[in-house]
Amino acid sequence: MGILKLCQEKEKEKMKQIQQYLICPQNLTILWGKTSLWRKKIYKKRKVMVLKIFGMSTQWHLKDLSSTHLKRQP
Repeated sequence: MGILKLCQEKEKEKMKQIQQYLICPQNLTILWGKTSLWRKKIYKKRKVMVLKIFGMSTQWHLKDLSSTHLKRQP
């Protein structure tokens, strides 16, 4: 139970970061480039794809967090 809780907290933190960085697409690329240790060439190439994936998943996650996820917590 404790591990699950910790994972959820980390996930929320990640979502907050993504939300902040989505305001400026260049920042998002830099953030994910650093965290996943991609080389510059690779993350420049995948920039658009990364933005699309995280853009979509972030919206979905944030919607999901506000409705179902938070209600489960005491």
